[in-house]
Amino acid sequence: INLYGLETPRAATVCDWVKPFSYYLDILQTRLGINTVRLPFSHDYIETGDFSKMDEIVSYCQTHNISVILDWHRTESTHQGFSPNSSIPLYHFVIDWLQLIERYYHFSVVAGIGFFNEYQGDDLQFVLEYSTRAIRAIESIFPHRTYYFVGCRRWSGDCSGMGALMTLPEWPRISVSYT
Repeated sequence: INLYGLETPRAATVCDWVKPFSYYLDILQTRLGINTVRLPFSHDYIETGDFSKMDEIVSYCQTHNISVILDWHRTESTHQGFSPNSSIPLYHFVIDWLQLIERYYHFSVVAGIGFFNEYQGDDLQFVLEYSTRAIRAIESIFPHRTYYFVGCRRWSGDCSGMGALMTLPEWPRISVSYT
C-alpha cells in the first residue's frame, strides 16, 4: 500500500486533512492485514531538511510493526521527472539514499528502498548504472541492511535486461519493480 503525499509540494500524507495517517494505517493493518507500506518522497522533500512527517510515519510503523519501503518517487515535488537526475547530478541521488539509510538505520521496520520506479526513458544501461552505483555505495557503508526494489525503463513497463542485476553480490536482496 502506498502512503503517498510526501513527494508532492504539500509534503504531507494524502487525506490528512480528514484523518491522520495513523487512522488509515490502523484500518489497513487490522481489517486487511496489511503489514508493509511504501512511502514515496521526492528529492525536494529531502532538500528541505524537515523530516518531521517521515520521522513520524516511520516511528509509528516501528511501534505498530509495519514494514516500510522508502520510495524515491520523484526528484521535483511538482511533477514526475524523466529520470532521477532530471534536475540534479546523479551523485545527489546516491547521497540522498545514504542520508536516509543513516537516518533510519536503527528502525528495523525500514526494510527496503525503491529506486526511481518511473524512469521514462529507453536506456537500460542508464537504469543499471544509477541502480548499481547506489547499491554499491549503500552496501559499502551499510552492508546487508536493506532490500532493493529497482524500477525498469519506460515507466517500469519494460524490464527486459534487468537480469544483469543478478551479477551483483546483493542480487538475493534485489527485486525488479514492475509497477
